[in-house]
Amino acid sequence: MEAFLKAHDNLEDRMRGKSLKIFLIKSLPTIKGKEVLDVGAGGGIWTRFWLNEGAKLTVVDMHGPILLGNKSKNPDAEFVESDATTVKLGRKFDIIFAKDLIEHIKDDSAFLKNMAAHLKEDGYLFLETQNSLSLNYFFDGGYNFLSGNKGWCGYDPTHLRFYNFKNLTEKLRQAGFKPIRWWGAYHFPYRFLSRLVLKRLIEWEGFHLVELLHLGDKLPFKYTGWAIGVIAKKKG
Repeated sequence: MEAFLKAHDNLEDRMRGKSLKIFLIKSLPTIKGKEVLDVGAGGGIWTRFWLNEGAKLTVVDMHGPILLGNKSKNPDAEFVESDATTVKLGRKFDIIFAKDLIEHIKDDSAFLKNMAAHLKEDGYLFLETQNSLSLNYFFDGGYNFLSGNKGWCGYDPTHLRFYNFKNLTEKLRQAGFKPIRWWGAYHFPYRFLSRLVLKRLIEWEGFHLVELLHLGDKLPFKYTGWAIGVIAKKKG
């Protein structure tokens, strides 16, 4: 649990998180009192956000020890240990939040269809994942490819694939969703470049100018961040 939280305690994650919170509050209707499903919540980085916004929160994760650690810090939420692809909760939600999850799931189509089954007709689904139409993918992915690591899928060995706004739109469409708003973060790949050139990580908030100016949901940045997020609604 502590290792999970420590791994995400860095400038990139903090800036991305601030930008995403502003985007969600601006893009979603009032969160207070809404039924929210946080899928693949891990150590609970976002669990507290939803509770602080007044949501009636249900958390689903398949990793029991991490889920218990989350529950110990956020007892106001309901916690369910289950696989997001097959979980059956018996009710529907106003908002489903799945951050950095879909790239881990073998059958992403089944996952999206299951989320559609758990979403109210006027509800919102939010996904965030890693983006193949980003500078970080171009530089870091290109470096890995030229180094012989042709199967590189990002920094987590459990990642299975990359997405972008085109193939994610098609996946959502097939599951019965229509994207309505896009968002992106981490546009300049300073983490990779500084380590490659200087052999050490250089962090500076100025590298996050897009986030600082709140341009993540504007063209072209909503499609070009290493992190790409989308809010979708059910079609029809």
